[in-house]
Amino acid sequence: MDHSFNQSTSNRLLEPNRSFDRLSRHNAIMTQIIARRPLREILESLVELIEGAAQLSRGSIALLSSNGKKLNTPIAPNLPNQYSHAVTGLEIGPCVGSCGTAAYFGKRIVVEDIYKSSLWAPYLEIAELGSIRACWSQPIIGAKEKVLGTFALYYHDTQRPSEEGIKLIEEASHLAALAIEHAHAQEYLDRSAILFEHIPIAIAVTDENLVITRVNPALCSLTCLTQEALIGHPLTEAIHWSTDVYRHLIRPPDNERHTVCELEYTNSQQQHFYLEVKGMSIRCSDHLPLENVFLFENISSRKEQESIVEQQANYDFLTRLPNRHNLQSRVDWLISLCERTKKKFAIFVLDLDHFKEVNDSLGHLAGDQLLCQVGERINAHVRASDTFARLGGDEFALLMTDYEEINDALNHLADKIIQTFHKPFLLENDAKIKVSTSIGVAIYPHDGHTFTELLSAADQALYQSKESGRNNWRLFSSDLLEQAQKNAWILQQLHQAISQNEFSIHYQPIVSQQKSGQICFVEALLRWQTEDRTVAPEEFIPIAERYGLMRDIGRWVREQVFRQIQCWQQAGIHIPVSINLSASETCHETLVEDWKNSLSRFNLSASSVIIEITESLLLKSSKGINVIHDLDQLGFSIAIDDFGSGYSSLSAILDFPVNAIKLDSSFLKNMDQSQRSLAVVESVIQLCNQLDIALTIEGVESQQQYDFLDTTFPLYRYSLQGYAIAQPMNIEDLNTWIQSRYPSSSFSSSQQ
Repeated sequence: MDHSFNQSTSNRLLEPNRSFDRLSRHNAIMTQIIARRPLREILESLVELIEGAAQLSRGSIALLSSNGKKLNTPIAPNLPNQYSHAVTGLEIGPCVGSCGTAAYFGKRIVVEDIYKSSLWAPYLEIAELGSIRACWSQPIIGAKEKVLGTFALYYHDTQRPSEEGIKLIEEASHLAALAIEHAHAQEYLDRSAILFEHIPIAIAVTDENLVITRVNPALCSLTCLTQEALIGHPLTEAIHWSTDVYRHLIRPPDNERHTVCELEYTNSQQQHFYLEVKGMSIRCSDHLPLENVFLFENISSRKEQESIVEQQANYDFLTRLPNRHNLQSRVDWLISLCERTKKKFAIFVLDLDHFKEVNDSLGHLAGDQLLCQVGERINAHVRASDTFARLGGDEFALLMTDYEEINDALNHLADKIIQTFHKPFLLENDAKIKVSTSIGVAIYPHDGHTFTELLSAADQALYQSKESGRNNWRLFSSDLLEQAQKNAWILQQLHQAISQNEFSIHYQPIVSQQKSGQICFVEALLRWQTEDRTVAPEEFIPIAERYGLMRDIGRWVREQVFRQIQCWQQAGIHIPVSINLSASETCHETLVEDWKNSLSRFNLSASSVIIEITESLLLKSSKGINVIHDLDQLGFSIAIDDFGSGYSSLSAILDFPVNAIKLDSSFLKNMDQSQRSLAVVESVIQLCNQLDIALTIEGVESQQQYDFLDTTFPLYRYSLQGYAIAQPMNIEDLNTWIQSRYPSSSFSSSQQ
């Protein structure tokens, strides 16, 4: 290749071809742009026009990649293909030939002699492929000074551009920018038109007077109207809504806050929708009129889902009544209202008496049917301003509002609710079931200032109504508050009583009347001593049962007693021990297995243990009955404690595995003064003797009672328990007591 520089030749080569002047080139390119010719075709024409103006040159246009970091394949109709392929994908930079450097810095790069330029040093082999010696590159600058690519002229020989030559490549860059940006804009418009036609959101474009000028197919589908029926008509006729609201929606597009509204809409075919509407005002240019764009999105499915979520969050799935969360929201709102108006309201908490027995005997499906019918029956007596809700399980609540004089209305409503249970409930299987309800009532603001405080107060009153016989209602009082606080303290202390070794076992002997006071067995009695005081069993046992703590307590008692029995038996002493079994313990599936495992662990026979139960467990709990049968099969003796204190049934003695009866102490208290009590005691003694059921008479507290029994029933077999015999005592005192009566006995005690 001849690398010599010829100045006269250079000047001749750079003289423009006057046969096709600048205006003609501009018109030629603009004609193609207006005709929407493909961008590549337009740019190829531009390269050839410039080549014709700058004779003996070869031109190229290289567009930048989408990320603006690389050169795409150049549009160069008169350059060798191998050169075009070689420069494709080059990453722009400060020393990447003429085009790569021009694109990187965004300014013109003129290289008169490639072989003397450091910009081309790494790319001389590529230059050889194109047989080029000089290259001038002009960046193509678009809107906002963005570099779109480069326009370049290449020469076989070294070249220095004249003023006209510089103007020529600047012209080429300008025309290329027009073509590229027009193509991009047209592509954007084409995509926008496709989006406008196919987007599932209904769109209406209106003039300043809200007259429709354009609509998309989605709006036609929504309204069931054609474009002809919509265009030229007010938007308020197509989608009925006030003009003021539509105008309120209009906001400039650069405003960060766009107003969104929801409306219910019924179209011409009486189809109902929920729509989310957005609007904005736009002006594409100063010479074009203002337009309003409204978007109507069908949110019916979303609203339906929101309704379902709201239903699930605020309403009980089974009864469809408001749930606890819903009730709390209403109570919180009512509290804020009553703080200002100084009015009162009441919260009733009620549950079904012995509902568990319904589930146990008839199944959970029947229990669910009963709950639904209870909800329907009570709700029929509730005013629209009141709220009847289900809290969970068989527990319901009633919010009674807006009473000037609440007491009379409260009494009337509470009595009415109890009366609604007098009529039996008819279940789907034609089974009739009759249940009662117990109710607790708290009044705002007297009994609490928050939802939690009021519900707790009503719950305490409910508990009191159950304790007083059920099927009634109680109003919360200061006495109940004091008791509630006391119960809360006991509950808190109970959680740590076992871990802190505060429980102990005392034993009370039961002796035979017929065998000169021989010991029949001893009863294990739980005692609790805190750091502050002794807590009586009648104080903490009901709370432990109510809050599900009896399983852990019962397990601890069983372990302690079994360990003591083992210790006695290892010393050769065999005295049975009775243990009280709470009805709440029988609810646990593993109870029987737990007792069996304890026997095995301590190597004991079940015959050394008597299990004391209440008669209510046999009469009311089918699950408890099954547990008692299973324990009987293991060999444990079963005794009914406090017999006669509740709803006694002689059938329980015949139908269930009862080995012993402990007659309630109330009979002995009145026996010397009441012929009826005497007759009952005598009948029970005779019955037990005839059925070979062991009988213990509880409550022998004085020598007078002891002598009266000995004189009145000298020929019958029974045993005695009470302070006149021996009071409950710890194991050391028990051993001393027994040795004092039976000197030959040798006892030892386990560690408590």
